[in-house]
Amino acid sequence: MELEPSLFRILEALAPQLLSQAHLQAFVSDVVKLLQSSTKSAAQLNPLINFYKSQLPDSPETTIMWHKIEKFLDALFGIQNTDDMVKYLSVFQSLIPSNDRTIIGQTSNGLNMENLANHEHLLSPVRAPSIYTEASFENMDRFSERKSMISSPNRYIPSSTYSSVTLRQLSNPYYVNTIPEEDILKYVSYTLLATTSALFPFDHEQIQIPSKIPNFESGLLHSIFEAGLLYQNLGYKVEKFRTSNISPMKKALIIDISEELQNYTAFVNNLISSGSVVSLKSLYRELYENIIRLRIYCRFTEHFEELSGDIFLIELDIFKSHGDLTIRKIATDLFNSMVSLYYEYLMNWLTKGLLQATYGEFFIATNTDLNGVDNDLIYHIPIEFDQERVPAFIPKKLAYKIFMIGKSYIFLEKYCKEVQWTNEFSKRYYVLYQSNSYRGISTDFFEIIKDQYSEIINYTNRVLDQKFHYKDVVFALKDILLMGKSDFMDTLIEKASDILATPSDSLPNYKLTRFLQEAVQLSSLRHLMNNSRTTSVINGLDARVLDLGHGSVGWDVFTLDYILYPPLSLILNINRPFGRKEYLRIFNFLWRFKKNNYFYQKEMLKSNDIIRSFKKIRGYNPLIRDITNKLSRISILRTQFQQFNSKMESYYLNCIIEENFKEMTGKLNSTENKTQNQFDLIRLKDGTVELNGILPPKFNVLVNSPRSIPQKYRVEKELNIDELESLHNVFLTNILSHKLFATNVSEIKVGDYSGQPYPTSLVLLLNSVYEFIKVYGSLNKISYEIFIKMNLNDHEASNGLLGNLNAILKEVVIQYKSFKDRLFIFRADLRNDGDEELFLLSKLLR
Repeated sequence: MELEPSLFRILEALAPQLLSQAHLQAFVSDVVKLLQSSTKSAAQLNPLINFYKSQLPDSPETTIMWHKIEKFLDALFGIQNTDDMVKYLSVFQSLIPSNDRTIIGQTSNGLNMENLANHEHLLSPVRAPSIYTEASFENMDRFSERKSMISSPNRYIPSSTYSSVTLRQLSNPYYVNTIPEEDILKYVSYTLLATTSALFPFDHEQIQIPSKIPNFESGLLHSIFEAGLLYQNLGYKVEKFRTSNISPMKKALIIDISEELQNYTAFVNNLISSGSVVSLKSLYRELYENIIRLRIYCRFTEHFEELSGDIFLIELDIFKSHGDLTIRKIATDLFNSMVSLYYEYLMNWLTKGLLQATYGEFFIATNTDLNGVDNDLIYHIPIEFDQERVPAFIPKKLAYKIFMIGKSYIFLEKYCKEVQWTNEFSKRYYVLYQSNSYRGISTDFFEIIKDQYSEIINYTNRVLDQKFHYKDVVFALKDILLMGKSDFMDTLIEKASDILATPSDSLPNYKLTRFLQEAVQLSSLRHLMNNSRTTSVINGLDARVLDLGHGSVGWDVFTLDYILYPPLSLILNINRPFGRKEYLRIFNFLWRFKKNNYFYQKEMLKSNDIIRSFKKIRGYNPLIRDITNKLSRISILRTQFQQFNSKMESYYLNCIIEENFKEMTGKLNSTENKTQNQFDLIRLKDGTVELNGILPPKFNVLVNSPRSIPQKYRVEKELNIDELESLHNVFLTNILSHKLFATNVSEIKVGDYSGQPYPTSLVLLLNSVYEFIKVYGSLNKISYEIFIKMNLNDHEASNGLLGNLNAILKEVVIQYKSFKDRLFIFRADLRNDGDEELFLLSKLLR
């Protein structure tokens, strides 16, 4: 069928009745030329229609008809092939009535019986169907509402041939250039396995879907091809990290993903070869579960390079309780695969103290920066505990016990040299953990850890006490460096007083050491030297000279030190590098009291001897009586200085140092008391004594328990090495944080009246005491010279010395008044502080 005749018959039916045959023939010829032109365009149609439209008078009916012709020709211009145009026209022509040039004017716009009788055969030819389906409100109006179709002004014409057209004939023009679903299914399997194909090429991790595939199939392919993209992404990660240097936990995750991809490949191959897939819908239905699984695997491998294996393990543990059963199952499988490797990390640390093969995926790590500067003086075990990395399936408290088990093992093996015991300990618990490995990290695993912790902590305390005399060293530090044994310090000062008065740069160190040994032998500390078991305790004592520059004397630079070696240096904070030197600070502060007391006692004896000497002079005259009276009165002032010095020294030693020391040793000894069936008691503010906590059970009741053997390690609760170190550090911190000791800016308490920190005010008072003793010494010296002159009856010389005596007496009075003014302000500061303890101290200093 030729194009022009077919088009003429259709346009003849659609064109207005007033258009002549000549104009109609010319119009059809012009339209055919445009359709057959290689440069045809729908835009060329509008001028042509306007030209022929101008040949007729304008009316609403002709306007509607020309509009229908324009719509029809627009659709025809959308078809490229001439044969397709002819097919399209043949279908459209079958819908047009056989009578020529229907007289539209004879058709009523209203609803009448004739229209109602023929309404079932109405079909709207207003717009030619396009090659693709189009849905609009206009088409819905034309095809759905039957009354509007009859009464519509669009001039619907009934067709007697309507019932002779099949649905396939009507739909075939829509699918002329589309790709059949059967051809799509042939290529989909390649895409699902991330393989490029002629129909669906891969381009930079994107799948190209041809434009000839209808929208419905294209939408299905978008959902189906998600599996191919996920498969490609996971396959890329597997290939990249299979041979790379990653941790065993992450490698286990990669192996599981690789197995999942193999299962997916086998599933796709079996699905395609089985022939059960007959449509894209059925394919998507079969693939849906696999798409979900691939999504989950991709979710679990996000940021694979940046995250460590333990982070993945923690996340999988969270998803083990997810509401979706598929997610829960996958997370559980992956968790079980990875947690076995984490169990090995735990087992190596618990039985050998090893961290070399944890790949930074453990909550315990090595930190070499924590070590000491000198290799011979180790001050820290370079192991740290990261609480933030503890997984949720291990309780925080138990994780700390795990940390302390390995750290205590290193402490015993490397620093205490308990090699034999640690080897037996390691073998025994390695067997227990191996036998429990099939259960994994479970309640039984936790019970073994508790027993192991109790055993190793108890043994560590026993080694420290019996082999390294830990408690003896603690008491020695308090008795020596914190001046708990006054007789030792008094003896040392008496022995070394002469060389302490020499310049600091000429102090002979060997003499200081000799005096130190003699003072120990002559004091209550001599039992430490006479006992071979505790000789090592006193051997750590050493005398040092501070570097204060030129012009200092021995009294200003002398200090005592205590040298500790491993393992005690790891748990007792003594002179650590870059530390705060707590013991040195406390000793130097207390040294002021000892120095003042020594010079006080020395000058007091001189004064008493001079007064007795004056009274022995023959002819005890009023002048001598006046001098002795003045010296006696000055002795009363001297006594007030001495009382202040003694009261403050006693307060520091008894109320600050001794109280904190009792608290520390009380915690050290509390575990021993519990083993003797003694109760831990506390005293309330009102004096009431009550139990501290809950009464422990009687262990003899548990003798027949199946776990009675491991329970023997839980009878005593000893402190671990970290707790021992912390206890000692707290002891020093509590002393130095006291208001009368504090030097930190955040802890300093400034007096309301003096505007100075309490330690500063106290140092100034102690300096005043020392200055008074120096002036008092000058007074004793001049008094003794007067005594010599009077005893020799050299009255002229003695008269000249009396003027110097009166001048020094005035200086003594000035020093006393200055001291009393400072003491008054200091007492006012203490009284106004609001602390009851300091208030009582202020009353004591009156």
